[in-house]
Amino acid sequence: MPCYNLYRCADGGWLAVGALELKFWQGVCDVIGRPDWRERHWSRGEAPGSAAARALIDALAGVIASAPLAAWAERFAGQDCCVTPVLDAHAALFGTAPLPRDAAMQRLTAPALTLR
Repeated sequence: MPCYNLYRCADGGWLAVGALELKFWQGVCDVIGRPDWRERHWSRGEAPGSAAARALIDALAGVIASAPLAAWAERFAGQDCCVTPVLDAHAALFGTAPLPRDAAMQRLTAPALTLR
C-alpha cells in the first residue's frame, strides 16, 4: 500500500511510511507537496494491490528518491504523519550525530533496565 511501505531516498537511505489512518496519509501528502493525493487512500477506495495503488507507490517512490534521507527526516520532524527514517544498528544505538568516545562507550555499556 502506498501509505504503508518503505521508500528509498536519493542517498540510498530508507524512509518508512506507516500512515494507515487517513489523517496521517493526508499529513504525508501535505509534507511532500502533493495535496492532490490526500484522498488516494485505502479508506477512500484506493484498493491495496490495485493498478492505481501500484502506480501511486511508484509515484511516491519517485518523490522520495528525489532527496536524501536527512532532508526527509528534517521535513517530517515534528509532523504527525507516522513517517520515520530506517536506521541501521549503529545509528539506532548511537544516533546520527558524532559522539565523543567516552559518551559512546557509556551508552554502549549502560544497563538497558535498572531494577529496584
